[in-house]
Amino acid sequence: METKGARAMSRRKVATWLLIAALFIIFVVFVSVTSAVVVTLFFAGLALGTSRRIPIAVSLALLVIGMLLLVLNQQSGATILGNWAFYFLSIAVALQFVDYVKSSEGKRYKSQREARQAD
Repeated sequence: METKGARAMSRRKVATWLLIAALFIIFVVFVSVTSAVVVTLFFAGLALGTSRRIPIAVSLALLVIGMLLLVLNQQSGATILGNWAFYFLSIAVALQFVDYVKSSEGKRYKSQREARQAD
C-alpha cells in the first residue's frame, strides 16, 4: 500500500522530470541543441542530486578519446570532443560551486542556531 509521502515524492519526481524535459525543448527550439544538452545536464544534476563526479569522469573520457583521435589524424573530431569535455568540466565546476554554497549556508545556519541555544 502506497503512503501519502511516497505519492508526494513520486509526484515531485515526475514534476522534476517534466520541468527538465520542458527546459530541454525550450532550449532546442530557441537556442541550440548543444546549449540544450549542457543546460539540461546541469539542471538534471542539480535537481536529481546525482554524483558530482560523473561530469568529471565523462570529460576525462572525452579527452582521452580526443587524444586518440588526434593520433589518428582526426583533428575535427578531436576538437568537437575537446569542446564537449570543456562543457562537462563546466557543469562539474558549477555543481561543485552550488554544493559549496549550500554547505556554507548550512554551516552558517547551524552556528546561528547553536548561538541562539547558548543564550
